[in-house]
Amino acid sequence: MLIAKFTQYLQYQKRYAHNTIIAYRKDLEQFQFFFNQQYEVDVNAVSGIQSVQLNHLRSWLAHLAVTNVQAKSIARKLSAVKRYFKYLQQQNYIVQNITTKLSAPKFSTKLPEFINAQQMDLLFQQVGFSKDFEGKRDQLIIELLYLTGMRRAELMILKITDVNMETGNLHITGKGNKQRLVPLHPNSLPFIKSYLNTLTATFSNLNHPYLLCTNKGEKLYPKFVYNTVKKYLSLITTLKKKSPHVLRHTFATHMMNNGADLNAIKMLLGHASLASTQVYTHNSIKKLQDIYQKAHPKS
Repeated sequence: MLIAKFTQYLQYQKRYAHNTIIAYRKDLEQFQFFFNQQYEVDVNAVSGIQSVQLNHLRSWLAHLAVTNVQAKSIARKLSAVKRYFKYLQQQNYIVQNITTKLSAPKFSTKLPEFINAQQMDLLFQQVGFSKDFEGKRDQLIIELLYLTGMRRAELMILKITDVNMETGNLHITGKGNKQRLVPLHPNSLPFIKSYLNTLTATFSNLNHPYLLCTNKGEKLYPKFVYNTVKKYLSLITTLKKKSPHVLRHTFATHMMNNGADLNAIKMLLGHASLASTQVYTHNSIKKLQDIYQKAHPKS
């Protein structure tokens, strides 16, 4: 009951992304299962949640640790439970939010992998794309992900009307239905126009408004975008990960290395917090260290 109300709150009032809500629900259902098994307490009911004590919560965290759940996953699960308790207190289901006394385990932050600029230049200038619809569509997928830093989910719902050819801006709908404008590179506009002409010539009766589609004229789906990106990145890099998100990391890292302001990158990526963007400063610092080691007179 309470978990359902909480997820509805996230969906309709906080307007969280669908995948985020699913993750919250899954973590809370696992939390509920633990309390049912260990203490015969239903944290989905008012009487049950009111009986939860701090030592119960600590035993739950200990259980996650001894069952080899990674520290990053424990931190995420704790964040979901803390948000749940905060909501319950706001709605007067509980008097005190005891989760404020809990701390998440520390975990090392893995720096995002990215592709260097020379490899990306190689892809666009020498590898090449075919001139038919499929080739132009694939090129546009790679270009939009790399030149704007957008997420795969954002790319899939781009509409033709989201491209403003006059202003050179792209209208992106991000997480939580948040809207942002991202400028397109001037060199991209003639290619987008060419793609749209080919799209119209290839599919005369499209039944959807989306900018990009499959070879059958249907809306893109996650695996299609992933496979397309992997196909082309495999030609230029040996990175283990060759996902659309690698192109997002590549965009942000190249922007940072070229002197872009951190707040500007935050806005372009659609990050809610600057903390999410700051990870890219580490890659820039690493680049400076490499340059220093190579260029210093005593190196």
